[in-house]
Amino acid sequence: VNEVGLKQLGKALIHVPTVRELDLSGNQLGQSAAPLIAALVSHRRITLESINLARNRLDLQAATTVCRGMARSETLRQVDLSENPFMGEPNSGQSIADMLSYISSLRSLRISVRDVRRERSSGTKRGNAATFVSTLLGSQAGIAALALVQSSLPRAAVAVLAAEGLEQARLRDLDLSMAFIGPSGATLLARAMLRAESQVATLRRSGVSASARHRPSHPSAALNLLERLVLKMNAIGSRGCHWICR
Repeated sequence: VNEVGLKQLGKALIHVPTVRELDLSGNQLGQSAAPLIAALVSHRRITLESINLARNRLDLQAATTVCRGMARSETLRQVDLSENPFMGEPNSGQSIADMLSYISSLRSLRISVRDVRRERSSGTKRGNAATFVSTLLGSQAGIAALALVQSSLPRAAVAVLAAEGLEQARLRDLDLSMAFIGPSGATLLARAMLRAESQVATLRRSGVSASARHRPSHPSAALNLLERLVLKMNAIGSRGCHWICR
């Protein structure tokens, strides 16, 4: 699909309101296609619930344009932006997380996050990836399914994900396929899951029902214990496996 095809597709979808899912992955779509994608997802007569834009050529400017369009959608629940080059640009973590936080209907996100080259020498500094995770989880209460895939996830980002995503019981579905978190990353996640379980168990003992368990910072968002965890190709080793099993 190229720009001409996107224009035709947008016109067609206006007359087919039953279409809920659109897969545009692997089409090499870049900056010139971004306004067309934004117009498509934001059109009031197009009611997409899911869009896949993985493996395209969206840089930061293009991704920002697309996210602005998504923010005007009232139906979009699932977005895949993985394997696009925008996350390799400085300050992209903050920018993209801020834009995604305006998509009020968003419940599931798949994306590839990474630190820019100059940040990679530090194992603890809060770089691009950690900033993205922290900003997204702190501002977007609706996302319960998060996939950070196809890119090595820095330890600082794993620590934020564990503390602000799992321990705070924000996520029920986490996919870290090919994030290469290693044994130490798996241990961080496992300990956070144990603390979240303890937190929810305390609420149970106090007589608070499951439907009434909410985070004080987001009263409309229920606490979520992890239901699905994907650790494909992460080299977590025996130590990491031990902690995850606990």
